[in-house]
Amino acid sequence: GYNNIGAALDFDNGSGDVFSEAHSNKLEAFVGSLMLDFRDTYFLSTTIRHDGSSRLGSNYKRGTFPGASAAVILSNLIDVRGLDMLKVRTGYGISGNQPEQPYASVGRWGVVNLTYQDGLYKPAYGLIQSANPDLRWEEKKEFNFGVDVSLVGSRLSASYNYFANTVGGLILNVSDYPNVPSKWANIIDMKGRGFELDLTYVAKDSPGLFWTTGFNISRARTE
Repeated sequence: GYNNIGAALDFDNGSGDVFSEAHSNKLEAFVGSLMLDFRDTYFLSTTIRHDGSSRLGSNYKRGTFPGASAAVILSNLIDVRGLDMLKVRTGYGISGNQPEQPYASVGRWGVVNLTYQDGLYKPAYGLIQSANPDLRWEEKKEFNFGVDVSLVGSRLSASYNYFANTVGGLILNVSDYPNVPSKWANIIDMKGRGFELDLTYVAKDSPGLFWTTGFNISRARTE
């Protein structure tokens, strides 16, 4: 019956396979940050990461990724009738992505063929993935700029956000030559930019009823 494993014919006819999902990888991360707040008006935040991953090539296992953001609440510096809050903010940062595959940078061997000999199917082993010691971090560099404003006793608020980013060294599986096992490599760069605008109006704010209405528009482009 189907519970009798010994009755399986897959290994006798050469279609059986033995494999394991066991794997190991290491990721190290060191993070430092600094945040400043001056008179609840000026804000500055900086971070830096230094990461190391066993999944990357021997020449690029480590990467450093800094980031910084700043903001100023202009409504604390100017007095405009009807203006409750006006904030300008900006930021720039770099982040790194490692490949999802645990052994993406090394050469891997596996069964490439079966030969029938002496009444048994015998496996032939060969290279199934080429090594790439230059496989490096996939880096995303992102810039953003935004403005937040609140008017009329905070009944009307708006938020505008602009962003632009670049993904450098997108990791893809490619083959350099025909009949040569593929490898994971940093192939292309991608750029994106866009904006988002949010408007919110509090139409009614009373103990028995709270009613808000909003409007949103956004646009993003990738190339």
